[in-house]
Amino acid sequence: MRVLVSAMLLVLASGTLAAKCPCTKRLLGTWQSDREQTMAYNEANAKLSRKQTRFMAELLGTLTLTYTKSDVVVRMPDSWVTGRDGKKKPFAAFEDRSKYEIVHCDPYMVITRTVLVTDATDDADSDPLVNVLNMVDDEHYWVYQGQTDPTRPDLHSREYFKKVR
Repeated sequence: MRVLVSAMLLVLASGTLAAKCPCTKRLLGTWQSDREQTMAYNEANAKLSRKQTRFMAELLGTLTLTYTKSDVVVRMPDSWVTGRDGKKKPFAAFEDRSKYEIVHCDPYMVITRTVLVTDATDDADSDPLVNVLNMVDDEHYWVYQGQTDPTRPDLHSREYFKKVR
């Protein structure tokens, strides 16, 4: 019982700390995928095929995430990618809005819990996702793009983001 009470107090305290954490303020704004830093890391460390590397290189640098106090909007513009047949094909733009909350914050990482919402109703439209933003500094972070599904290969890749506004 004593362990359960201690665990509950720790969870409550971490939630309170996360709400007051300076990371909340530094997260606000627009972050853009950093193609150069992502490709440099992945070419040196990830387990990517040539096709995967080319596909990533064609898409990286265009995705943005804009954080407000309660929402994150993910935007990907229209672009072109090379298909399996070697021909350029359109990659359709998308924009998704999610509600988010910071569940942990320290100088090295911000952990968020996000839920995709339906624009018309503002209701949750998906199961919550936990995102770990590994803070390089106040202007840069990276996210791990690995897999936890044992039936799919883990490519050990990262995507870096830089603050643009």
